[in-house]
Amino acid sequence: MSRVATRMWRAASVGIFLTILACGVGPSAAGTLDKLRQDKTLRIAHRDDAPPFSFKDAKGQPAGFMVDLCRAVAGRLTADLDLGELKIVCGLALK
Repeated sequence: MSRVATRMWRAASVGIFLTILACGVGPSAAGTLDKLRQDKTLRIAHRDDAPPFSFKDAKGQPAGFMVDLCRAVAGRLTADLDLGELKIVCGLALK
């Protein structure tokens, strides 16, 4: 496996792990899901300086592999949990 592919898999694994943590596990999961159902908003944190994983595109919008992965996970959550329309906020940049 090439270095780039290894980094992408490692980053994807971290992204999925963080998404699972954000959704909650165990007793706190019900509270997290209730809040998600109530707010209809999923907040995604990202880095602005880590291309190709996450960066700001020419329009200043979050872009990259991890941003796309988080949006895909959000889409799956919406479908699996029957959340209806879910707003995705990608404005929480990490430094």
